Amino acid sequence: MEEGKDDVFDKRMLVTYVAMAAFLAILALLSFLLVPQGNTVHDCGRLLLESSRYKCIDDLAVGSQNASMCGLINGSASDSCYLQIAQETNSSQVCGMMSNETQASSCITAIAQRAGNYSMCGDAIEPYASECEASVAVKDKDLTLCTGILNSTYSSECASIINGEIALARRSPGFCENVTNTTDKSTASYIISNISQSGGYAQLAGSSFMQSALVFLPNMTYNARDFCYTSVATLLGNETLCGKVSPGRAMSLCTAQAGAASQTNATANYTQMLGACADMGAYAQTCINQVALAQAIGTGNATLCGTLDSSLQTQCYSLLAGTYKNSTYCTYILDSLINQECISGSK
Repeated sequence: MEEGKDDVFDKRMLVTYVAMAAFLAILALLSFLLVPQGNTVHDCGRLLLESSRYKCIDDLAVGSQNASMCGLINGSASDSCYLQIAQETNSSQVCGMMSNETQASSCITAIAQRAGNYSMCGDAIEPYASECEASVAVKDKDLTLCTGILNSTYSSECASIINGEIALARRSPGFCENVTNTTDKSTASYIISNISQSGGYAQLAGSSFMQSALVFLPNMTYNARDFCYTSVATLLGNETLCGKVSPGRAMSLCTAQAGAASQTNATANYTQMLGACADMGAYAQTCINQVALAQAIGTGNATLCGTLDSSLQTQCYSLLAGTYKNSTYCTYILDSLINQECISGSK
C-alpha cells in the first residue's frame, strides 16, 4: 500500500517538473519574442509585440544612422526615428523624410540655424522657411539676405534688427530710419530684445533701462525705431536726435538719457527718468534700479552703488572700475574672485 502511494507521489512530482520545464521554456520563448534584441532587421521582425519590433528597428536605425530603416516603422514613431538621425547627422534631407510637414520644417529650421546655412531653410514650408532665413541672416548680419524672405513680417524684423545693430555699433543714427516703427507690441519687443543683445548696445554700460518693457505700457507709444534713436542719442550724448522719437513720454525719456550721458543738467535728467519709472507698473522697481545704476556710472558715484539691490551692487562697482579705469572701485567687492576680475577689467 505504501509503495502505491509512493508511485502516485512520484507521478505527481514528474507532472510538476514537466509543467515547470514547459513554463520556463515558454517564458524563454516569450522573452526572445517580446524583448528587443538582435542586430539585424530580420531579428527585430521575430518580436511579437509591435512596439518591441519598432523599438528594435529604431535602435538599429539610430545606432547605424541608417534613415532608410525608419521607413519600416509605421505611424508617427517613424518621424521620431528620422528626427533623431537628422539631429545627430545635421541632415536636412533626413528631416524631409518625415511625414508631418510641420515637424519636418521645425527639424530643418533647427539644423539650418545651427549650421548657419541660409539655403537649407528653403526646404521648409512657410512660415518656418522665412523664420529660418531671418534667423540665419541676423546671425550673419547680412541685410541682403533679408530681402529674399517671402514672409513680410520676418523680412521686416530681419532688416530692423540688423539695421539697429549697425546703428549702435557705428553710432550712426541714419540706420535707425530703416528700423520698423510698427505698433505691434510683440514685434517691437522682439526686435528691441534682439538689438539689446548686440555689442553696440553693451557700450551703454547700464545707461538704458528695460526699454523692451516700455512697449507694453498702456499710456505710452514706443516702438523699435524709438529704441534705436534713443540708444544712439545716449551713446553720442546728442539730445537733438530725440526729435526722431515718438512725441510724449518716449521723447522725454530719450532727452533725459541723452542729456544724462552728455552730463548736461544730469541731475535733473535722472530725476526725470525716475519720474518715468512710476508709470512702469510691475517694472517700476527694476526701472528705478537701472536709473540709479546709470546715474552711478554717469557721475562716478560709488555711494549710489550701495543703494542698489545686492544683485546689482557688484555689477555697479565693476562698471565704475572699467569705465573710469580705476581699480579703487573694486575694493567694495568682497568676493575675492570677482574682485580680481574687476581689477583686471579696470586696466
